[in-house]
Amino acid sequence: SAGSAPETLDGGLDNVFPDDAGPRAADAPELLGQWKSMPGGGGDGEGYDLDDFVASRKTLRDVLNEQIPFMLTDPGDRLIAQHLVDQLDEAGYLQGSTAETALRLGKPVAEIERVLARLQELDPPGVFARSLSECLAIQLKARDRLDPAMAVLVDNLELLARRDFATLKKLCGVGEEDLLDMLSEIRKLTPKPGGSFEHAVSESVTPAIIVRADANGGWRVELNPDALPRV
Repeated sequence: SAGSAPETLDGGLDNVFPDDAGPRAADAPELLGQWKSMPGGGGDGEGYDLDDFVASRKTLRDVLNEQIPFMLTDPGDRLIAQHLVDQLDEAGYLQGSTAETALRLGKPVAEIERVLARLQELDPPGVFARSLSECLAIQLKARDRLDPAMAVLVDNLELLARRDFATLKKLCGVGEEDLLDMLSEIRKLTPKPGGSFEHAVSESVTPAIIVRADANGGWRVELNPDALPRV
């Protein structure tokens, strides 16, 4: 029945995925001290320092741009790939549609879809998905676990959110034990493949000087009042 499986595994989408496995805030000072005391930990002025290690983390775009040249050799495909990379959000999902990209580049939609399918093979698994269902399907495919029953499960996440296990069992054609195994497999996936990477911070720069064309064909140079201290 629909009420039996929840006793074993909570099916709500908020609880399908495990919480962040990182250290708790209270443990951070102790862990930091242990890191510094390790050989090469930076405590003796040599080797790596924790702050340098964190600062050197790559962004998701860095990691993808390193992989793309090895996957795509055609310059046109690389151009499409770069436009798609630029449309990723911080979680690794593709924003916008392939139709919009095709229109912008003057390419057939099928060509954009072909390149996108290749990009979805890159690490981290699940990147370039357009929905949570597609993100999970990409990861399951990489694990060779996207069988027909699992495909039905990821296509019906709204039933999982409602804990409608009876309907899920019927649609997937599996028993309760098999469904629990499938849900356990889902828990091993990540809904945000780009979440573990450093995020590039966009900084706005306030110009100190503003240059404008004047009515006489010359240029007017002014100090930007927003950059001056307020008295």
